[in-house]
Amino acid sequence: MIRILFSVFVLILLITSPANSQDDFIWVAGMKLKKGLNKKDVMLKLKVNYRLIKSGDEDEDSWLIVEKGSKYKWTGSVTFREDKLEGRIQA
Repeated sequence: MIRILFSVFVLILLITSPANSQDDFIWVAGMKLKKGLNKKDVMLKLKVNYRLIKSGDEDEDSWLIVEKGSKYKWTGSVTFREDKLEGRIQA
């Protein structure tokens, strides 16, 4: 009986608690980064292990992420809007 009441209590807590939104974070090249980080901070973190190649149109701020020492091993891409981290495409 106690086990059932405890299970119901936990279920109610899970349903009523605010969701830990996964939309606030983006996985970029194996790193969990918060959306809205400054472009400079993200670029510095990525430049440690990767080469960044400008891609996209002039009005779009997108960068390809390529492993250092490799000419074509594409890891993904990252997009910024108004110098804030917007999204990514993982390879």
